[in-house]
Amino acid sequence: MIKNYGTCVGVRHRLDGTSQFRFAVRRNCPKGWKKTIPILVDGRDSVVLEQMTAAQEAQVEQRADELFRQLEAMRAGEFAPNDTVPPKIERSWEHLIELRRELSWEDLKPASRRTYASTQKTLLKMFGGDPSLAPSVVVESQTDKIIKARLKSPHQRKKAFQELSVLIRKAIREGWRSAGMEVASKSRIPDAPIRLWSPGELHCAVTAAIQTGERGLALLMISQWEIGQRLQSVRNFRYGTHYKNGVFRYRCVKGERPIEIEILNRSARRVLDDNYREGEWMFPKGDTGKPFTGPELSKAYTRIRKSVPGFDQKLQLRQLRHTVICELAKADCNALEISTITSHDIDTVHRTLKHYFVNNTEMARHAMEKRERRRLDNVTGMNGEFIIEATRRIFIGDRPKSEVPTPLVETTYYEA
Repeated sequence: MIKNYGTCVGVRHRLDGTSQFRFAVRRNCPKGWKKTIPILVDGRDSVVLEQMTAAQEAQVEQRADELFRQLEAMRAGEFAPNDTVPPKIERSWEHLIELRRELSWEDLKPASRRTYASTQKTLLKMFGGDPSLAPSVVVESQTDKIIKARLKSPHQRKKAFQELSVLIRKAIREGWRSAGMEVASKSRIPDAPIRLWSPGELHCAVTAAIQTGERGLALLMISQWEIGQRLQSVRNFRYGTHYKNGVFRYRCVKGERPIEIEILNRSARRVLDDNYREGEWMFPKGDTGKPFTGPELSKAYTRIRKSVPGFDQKLQLRQLRHTVICELAKADCNALEISTITSHDIDTVHRTLKHYFVNNTEMARHAMEKRERRRLDNVTGMNGEFIIEATRRIFIGDRPKSEVPTPLVETTYYEA
């Protein structure tokens, strides 16, 4: 049970087992007042809760009471003496964004926070300077026209519409708007061109990586061609810990699901085993010997991509993972089998295949061949093998089984 040390007092637990006391004010904070104030215990900012004495707890409660009285005095000084209720909160975009961040901000990763903050800053520039576009009165026709006129990129428009919808729903829950005044848009990102890796492109990229001294990146691309895992997992693999005796074993960064994949391709297995060093990084940078960070990996691959003449300059390293999904599908693997290798959700596998194979002539031809083989089996009653060689189509049926006569049943008649 968590002890209540006073109004506005929060306890922050640290990884080393200690805790910190903070006097935190989130709303109606007077000007000049810090939103978070440390409460020290015997001059220290962190203590072990289980080891606190009664005198130390009383010290925290006394300090919290003093801060709360000061806070109330400053709040009272901002209002006229005859005011019996606090003034009405300004229903602005700035305040709405602040409310949005109060609860949903703590669980987000730093990169996600930066993305949302950038989109919110864009919305403030478009709607924050006009009272007629305040979050309590703005309507859908206004938001559509402004966003489509100001943002040319379909990706930026989609992000802006998504964040705007979240903010408007927050305004409805706060009572600023009626329930029927939601803002929605059918902003759609155009389908990206189909780009998958070919064996030739992989060979060129691997060769260029080795020539530029990035042998770790070359091994990473070879491994991705085989296993197609998330890059944030693969770039931190170690020999002996995540790979040993031709088998990758690790826990997926998304969902902590255990993954175990055996490398059956002899060439890839030989390359990985020849570079085996127990406990060392599998895919280190050429200059430092340490794993790539996300931005470093992207920059290193971009340099290699630009150094190869005729290489598709829009082919991404992450599309190796998509290529593995498609190669498995071409090998007649179903969505469940694919997900056990790439650690995707089954729905994600279906969406990926839909994107890459919606107009794929090779898959269509493969399906027609399976259909014809099935038709021959069912219509003619024959079993065999459908062989395709150049322009010839040959069906070799199995030798029909010879008929076996039905054995006679001897009947004995008895005379009466």
